[in-house]
Amino acid sequence: MVFLLERLLSNHGFTVAGTAADGEQGIAAVRDTQPDVVLLDLAMPTLDGEAALPTIVLEAPRTMIVILSAHVTPVRARALFARGAFCVYEKADLGAVPAALGEDLALFHRVLDGEDTMPSLRRRYQRP
Repeated sequence: MVFLLERLLSNHGFTVAGTAADGEQGIAAVRDTQPDVVLLDLAMPTLDGEAALPTIVLEAPRTMIVILSAHVTPVRARALFARGAFCVYEKADLGAVPAALGEDLALFHRVLDGEDTMPSLRRRYQRP
């Protein structure tokens, strides 16, 4: 999955600055690299993605945060959006995630290039 997502990001003009094994490492990496996009799994050791999300939003407020998780309900997705996530995808449907994420990354790239505005980004909850 990581390889697939790295390739997807590269295909959309993004450089993968690094990966992290847990939320604490993820926060440190965001602090160091100030990435354009963060792919965040909710199930991680030490500090899970949901707990790391508010700190990442504070550390990098212009970063597009994409949540990938095996178990997300519509209620939980709304809570994640309220805390700063832009997209929430269930990993169960691996075939649908790359296509939908690719569309969102293309839109975000236009925002970064000044061709579109941040409000045009839509909150997406993709569920199989």
